[in-house]
Amino acid sequence: MLIALRLVALAALMISVASPVLAQSYVWSLPAWLPPPPVPADNPMSVAKVELGRRLFFDQKLSGPSYISCSSCHMPEHAFSDPRHPSVGVTGAKIRRRPPPLANVGYRETLTWADHRVTTLEDQAHQPLFRADPPEMEANGHEASVVDRFEHDATYRQLFREAFPEKGGTVDFDQIIKALSAYQRALVSYTTPYERFRFGGERDALSASAQRGEKLFFDAKLGCATCHAGATFGPLAQKLLPGAAPVVYANAGLYDLDGKGAYRAIDRGLLESSARPEDMGRFRAPGLRDVAKRAPYMHDGSVASLEAAIDRYAAGAPTLAAADRFSPLKDSRLRGFTISAAERDDLIAFLRALNDDAFAADQRHGSPFR
Repeated sequence: MLIALRLVALAALMISVASPVLAQSYVWSLPAWLPPPPVPADNPMSVAKVELGRRLFFDQKLSGPSYISCSSCHMPEHAFSDPRHPSVGVTGAKIRRRPPPLANVGYRETLTWADHRVTTLEDQAHQPLFRADPPEMEANGHEASVVDRFEHDATYRQLFREAFPEKGGTVDFDQIIKALSAYQRALVSYTTPYERFRFGGERDALSASAQRGEKLFFDAKLGCATCHAGATFGPLAQKLLPGAAPVVYANAGLYDLDGKGAYRAIDRGLLESSARPEDMGRFRAPGLRDVAKRAPYMHDGSVASLEAAIDRYAAGAPTLAAADRFSPLKDSRLRGFTISAAERDDLIAFLRALNDDAFAADQRHGSPFR
C-alpha cells in the first residue's frame, strides 16, 4: 500500500512538473532597484526553459562535430568569457573577436561588437551556431544530426517536453535557440561590491581605495564614464534602467595600417555592417562588470592587462605599432590624461569592485554535468 501511494505521488509530481502552468512561471528575485530584463512575447521565461537552456549551453552535442559547447568560449569562471586569445572554433579556426561576457546580457540593446542590427538573444544565437567564416559551433550542415542527438536522449526528451509542452517532445532549432536565450536572460548579476555599496547601503562593501577610484572613474579629466557609464557599466536598456549608458561605438585607435586609419581587412568594425567609411575601426564599448576577470582586453585581445589599458588611454590611445603614432580615425574623446601611480592603483581597485563573486559562484549558472 505504501509503495502504491508513493508511486501515485511520484506520478502526480511528474504531471505537475510537465504542466504548462509551471512551464510559464519564472521568479526573478531581483533587488528593488533592478527591474528584470525585457522578455520577447514569443519566448516567455519558465523554470523548465531556463534549465533546458543551461544544459544545452554546456553540452558539446550542440556543435556539429559534437566536441565543443557554448561554454568552451564563455567560461563561467572567467565571467562567461575566454582567457585565451584567440578563441578557437570547432574546426580549429581562430575566432577573430573576443567572446563577450554574458552577465546581464538580457538588458543589452545590441549584442555584438560591431553589428548594431543584432538586438535580441534569439537573433544573436544564430551567429555562433551557423556562422561559416570562421565556423564556431558549425551546426550548419549538421542540423539533422544535432536534433537527432537530443531526440534520442531520454533526459532531453523530458526537458523539451517540460520547456515546450505545446511541442509534445519534438526537437527543433527554434526551441534550442529559445531555450539558450532564456538561460542567458536569467544570468542577472547585481551583487558586486560597488552595487552593494551604492545601491544596497553596505557602507563597508567598498574599500577607501575603490571609493577614490570611483571618483576618478567619473571625473571628466579621465573621461572613463563617457563610454562606460550607467549603473551596471554597459549599454543597457535605458527604458528600464534610468541613467543606463547609451550604446557607444568608438574607434580606440589600435590600428592605422595605411596612414588613413585602416584596420585589418578581416576585422574592420562597424564598417562591416554599416558600409560607412567613417565606421572603420569602431566597436561597441563593452560593459565593465567583472572586467578584472576578463583579460586580455579590446575586441581582439590586443591589450594584456588593466594596467596596460589605463596606461594606453592615459597616453591618448596611440596605435599598437608605435607609442608616438595616432590613428586619424581615433575617437576624439580619447584625449589622454595625467594619472599618478597611486591614482592608477585606486582606479584598478574600483574596477576590481565590479567583480560579482557571488554570481560567479552561483551553481544555478554553472554546468549541470559536474
